[in-house]
Amino acid sequence: MQSSNPNVSNIIIGKKFEYFLATGNLRSMTGMDLLQQKGFSIVADKINNMRYLSHFRSVHRGTYFVEMKTTSVRKLLPENWGFICPVHTPDGVLCGLLNHLTSSCIPLPKPTLSENYANLYDICLGLGMAPIADLQIVFPEENYLVLFDGKLIGYVEETRGNSFVENLRYLKIMQIPSKLIPAATEIGFFPKTGLSKNSVFPGIFIQTTMARLVRPVKNLRLNSIE
Repeated sequence: MQSSNPNVSNIIIGKKFEYFLATGNLRSMTGMDLLQQKGFSIVADKINNMRYLSHFRSVHRGTYFVEMKTTSVRKLLPENWGFICPVHTPDGVLCGLLNHLTSSCIPLPKPTLSENYANLYDICLGLGMAPIADLQIVFPEENYLVLFDGKLIGYVEETRGNSFVENLRYLKIMQIPSKLIPAATEIGFFPKTGLSKNSVFPGIFIQTTMARLVRPVKNLRLNSIE
């Protein structure tokens, strides 16, 4: 495919994409307001088979951070534990920037919710969630908002927040056929801290979308793998 712009001659878009995927470098006359112009793809080294295959489970934070005079971006944060391997990282300028996924980490290539599962909205209503039919409604501030894949679907009373989340996780672990919930459903609960300013927005967040990283954890209350 060639460019349709009469002012630009003989620009083959396919060749541009081949260069972009092969090198990870972006050639742009405008810069497109990006912080970096290179490092958009990871070049797989074929030193041996294991090293070559490991590149397909790697994450590159971007070459922009290479030029930063700080080591905070290279550190493995606690929330990455179990997702990013703390050992498998290259030496030199890419140390801590080119990471690899752990063996237990599973990328989700498609949404987990399908017609084979129960209606998650109805399940939440059965567990005590109050629906929100109108976004203009005014409800007490002491309640927890419930967001499903980024959409506000209801709220739960503050006193029932813990029980609501525990029952939802119980259904996810037990895989009851009549109330089947995908095992890869992400249930995030951020309770209120009682401080004047919360570090995160309090609420209950449910995610079933694609492009997420999941890993097995031990649910101590149910003594099962979640």
